[in-house]
Amino acid sequence: MGVRTAFQQLSYFTSSLIVARALGFVQLVILARCLSRRELGEYAICFTLAVMLRAFSALGIAAATVRESARTSDRATDFILAGIPLRAVVSLVAMCVGFGIVALLPWRPELRRAGILFSIISVPLALTNLNEYLLAFQERAKIAATCLIVTTAVRVVLVSAAVLLGLRVFAVGVCILLTTTALWVATSYFILKEIRRPWPRPSLATCLRILAVGWPIGLVVILSVFYHRLDVVMVSGFSGNAEVALYSAAFSLLNILAVLQQPINKAALPFLTNEHARDPSSLAGAHHTAVKVFACIGFPLAVLGVLLSPVALDLIYGAKYWASILIAQVLIVSLPFRYMWYFTHTVFTASGKQNFNPIPMATGAVVNWGLNLVFIPRYGALGAAVAVVASFGAMLCVAAYLTEKCLHRMSWLDALWKPLAATAVMVGGVMLFQDYGEIVQTAVALVSGGGTLLLLRPFTRNEINLFRKALGLKRPAGSS
Repeated sequence: MGVRTAFQQLSYFTSSLIVARALGFVQLVILARCLSRRELGEYAICFTLAVMLRAFSALGIAAATVRESARTSDRATDFILAGIPLRAVVSLVAMCVGFGIVALLPWRPELRRAGILFSIISVPLALTNLNEYLLAFQERAKIAATCLIVTTAVRVVLVSAAVLLGLRVFAVGVCILLTTTALWVATSYFILKEIRRPWPRPSLATCLRILAVGWPIGLVVILSVFYHRLDVVMVSGFSGNAEVALYSAAFSLLNILAVLQQPINKAALPFLTNEHARDPSSLAGAHHTAVKVFACIGFPLAVLGVLLSPVALDLIYGAKYWASILIAQVLIVSLPFRYMWYFTHTVFTASGKQNFNPIPMATGAVVNWGLNLVFIPRYGALGAAVAVVASFGAMLCVAAYLTEKCLHRMSWLDALWKPLAATAVMVGGVMLFQDYGEIVQTAVALVSGGGTLLLLRPFTRNEINLFRKALGLKRPAGSS
């Protein structure tokens, strides 16, 4: 897979995820308008359960299947046909664990039924996640993107109809189960259609190889979900489900802005694996360039997000969610650290050093849980947001250290100082014009930050030529 192909796969994934996130955002707004804050909080708790169960069943199977298929292309079919049933089995086990969790929790009967339903939803969620990786490996991300957009649009229509008819959380779960299952069936059809018959039977050795490669990645996913979702459970326990609704409304803005994270990881993994196999030193250059790209996008985007989130939340959710504004502003600060950490995680996986990935995530999880225990009882969802920012910063610092010690030499200061300087100029401009309103401040921030980046020229000529190659553009005359 070349850089041009990798960029095409990334473009499809990113475009579909932007549309899907926008549709999901519309769905959340409809739920917030039609349900009480307690009911929205209960929906968030149930969906959190489904996501946590999906993480428990991950075991790094998706990334390991793609990585081994990319490394040994002659055995790609063996790994694909072993990865699919392996993920199905562990997903069903995780679902049964979910049933047990719901049975033990002191939930009222209606919420318990919804919890059981969302435990079932975790199975097609997990299998669809694997299928997206496999379609990217087959260079058919366009199919995955189309299926995602269509099923998400249908889901939003069904959910909207259900709540407008006066139905509640359980009915919303039924709509999500139907559309998620349809997405899994459709993507599975296109994957298996590409594989020539007769299909080889999955061997135990191949399954064990996938698990051996994938367990560190799976541990990272489990820690990540605890890191991202345990705070929802803790907010619910300490402050109630109405506070969970405020946190979910704030997090919805962060999810929109974090849209680049998932498609880049899915599309870049096969490309980076091939690059490392061809020339291990090329991975360091790709990593350095990507960190600069994410810094140039993430830091200015965080400033704009902090600036515009009051307007966005007031316009979208209304007065009863005003308390979410400060929570959203704090969460958005984590954006650049999130971008850079998750790509570094993918670099470790592509290089075969995935065993190091749990270390930064474990560090971030410990920081997150510790700060949550301190801050949530006193500050509620705002305390959870502060813990998110601190823990992502800790994860990136540990990942940078491990990169230098265990992977390759890379100048993080050289990659970050120009984007940080441009961000500082943006912040200064916003502060100077703080009495002129958000529109003027936004314009000043865009002009000052963009102008500073143009003056500092953060990217080298070779990097610019690489971007041109990815975009399919011709080099300017006279360039080397």
